[in-house]
Amino acid sequence: GYDPRLDDNLLTLDTLIHLTKSLALTYNIITPPSSKKSIKIPPGNLTPDDPDVLFLLNFTTAQRTALLSNPSTMALLYTPANEHFGIGPVEAM
Repeated sequence: GYDPRLDDNLLTLDTLIHLTKSLALTYNIITPPSSKKSIKIPPGNLTPDDPDVLFLLNFTTAQRTALLSNPSTMALLYTPANEHFGIGPVEAM
């Protein structure tokens, strides 16, 4: 999950936001209500309604299942830098 205490997590999110902006895509960042106080969201122009890209920071198993089985889900981006394999790609299959 996303851990704001880890520089790699912050850098990855910031890089992805910059890439989204450079492609002129709209975006929003969603965090669980229980963790909003501990997660610092980089400043930016968020698009709450129908964004092109939705960054989900730490979501539940039920939310993950709903997203992966929804026909409107276009892609799964799995970003661990030093992990050779993770369950995320398998779950997306």
